[in-house]
Amino acid sequence: MKKILAKKNKRTGIKNHRSNKNKFRRSYKAYQIMTVSKKPGPSGVIKYDENGKVIGFVKWAGNKKQSEYTTKVAKDAMNENKSIKQSKKELIKNILMKAGYDPTIRYTRKEKKHFTRIVKNNMFTKPKAITLTTEQIKEKIKADKLARKSMQAKFDESVRSNPLTPKKGKQTAPSAAELSIKEKPNKRNFQYAIQRRCSDNDMKVYDFATGNFEASTRDEAKSKAAKLAKKYEKDTSFTGVTVKDIEGDNSITYYSRNKLLAA
Repeated sequence: MKKILAKKNKRTGIKNHRSNKNKFRRSYKAYQIMTVSKKPGPSGVIKYDENGKVIGFVKWAGNKKQSEYTTKVAKDAMNENKSIKQSKKELIKNILMKAGYDPTIRYTRKEKKHFTRIVKNNMFTKPKAITLTTEQIKEKIKADKLARKSMQAKFDESVRSNPLTPKKGKQTAPSAAELSIKEKPNKRNFQYAIQRRCSDNDMKVYDFATGNFEASTRDEAKSKAAKLAKKYEKDTSFTGVTVKDIEGDNSITYYSRNKLLAA
């Protein structure tokens, strides 16, 4: 039992050793029997017989044991874990015995490290290192070079068949109007997202509502987005709508509030 830390007639604290804990437990039981049992009315902690005599204490945890209410799956899992742990211990013992470990000898820190390295190296299997001869290495280099040449040839052919015609000046992405003129009508799904401005930060926006609609061209998709925008005409936080061509080229077009309301 550990020493009680105390000053002059003052107990500042007791180290919670096992024996001390048992003493506290016993003293609590004595306190319940001597004081609580004498108070008027029955106690919920103490058991009484027919004559009102104290028999013992009520079990707070219940009368059932853990083994009674554990399921078969839990029992099997517990047994499996036990067997795994035991097999691991046995494996470590066998490795150490082969390495020449003697439990009676007191080893130094350096020697202990040596044994732990042996255990780690034998427990976890490492992949076998592939050693190639000089002829095999030369053949591999030749095959890599041939593969690179064939890939370059395919790329050159694709460039010749579809040459890129560079435009003069600054190249910009095509607008929604240009794309709608070029494309052929094809009925497909478009995804829209109605955006609003954040209340705490005017520079940030968030998607307020999302959904899908069908349209044959991007111009038709724009007109449908404009109809959606008119519902939020009075909403001052509404900023615009983004429209994504899901079944087409996955292009995303942003239409601002002013552009949609003017359409």
